Amino acid sequence: MSPTRSWQDLDEETVFSVPFVSITRTRSVREGDGKPGRFYRLHFPDWANIFAVTPEGEVVFVHQFRQGVMTHTLELPGGVMEPGEDPFEGARRELVEETGYTSDEWVSLGPVFPNPAIQDNRCTTFIARNARRTHPTAFDADEELEIELIPLDQLVERTLRGQVTNAVIVAGIARALAALDSWR
Repeated sequence: MSPTRSWQDLDEETVFSVPFVSITRTRSVREGDGKPGRFYRLHFPDWANIFAVTPEGEVVFVHQFRQGVMTHTLELPGGVMEPGEDPFEGARRELVEETGYTSDEWVSLGPVFPNPAIQDNRCTTFIARNARRTHPTAFDADEELEIELIPLDQLVERTLRGQVTNAVIVAGIARALAALDSWR
C-alpha cells in the first residue's frame, strides 16, 4: 500500500490572531492530480508536560480550571513554550512554576501532535525522576493550581475512571507508564 498523497500550500492568509493562537486559511493543491483545496490551520505554541515522579513513587498532578471546557481538570503539570524556548528548558520552568518541584533526572518521551487535522503544534512529555519540592510556586497571572500527589499504583485506575480527561495528558501518561515498565 502506498502512502497517501501530500498537499502543498500555494498561499496562506491569516484570518484571525490573538495571543497564543492564530488561524490561517490556505489555498492548497494535492500532489499528483492537482486537486485544489482550501483549509484552515490553527497555530498554537508548542507545549510540554511533565510526568514528575517523587522518590516515594507518587506522580505530581495539578487541578486547575480550564476555560475551554469550563470545568476543573486533573492534569500533569506543563504549559506553553516561550518563543524559541527549548522544550526541555520549558518543561523545567513549567514544573517549578506550577508545583515548586525540581529534578536532576529527565527523560524526553518525544512529542505528539495534539490535533494534527487542524493544529500545527507539538506537545512533548518528559519524565522527571526523583522530583522533590524545592521552591515555592510561581503561577502565571491567570493560573490557580492545586497540587495532588497520586501513587503510581493508583494512576491507571484513576485515569480509567475518567478522572484524567485531557487527551494529551492521557497520551503522556500512557507513554510514561510504558517507559517506566521498560526500565524495570
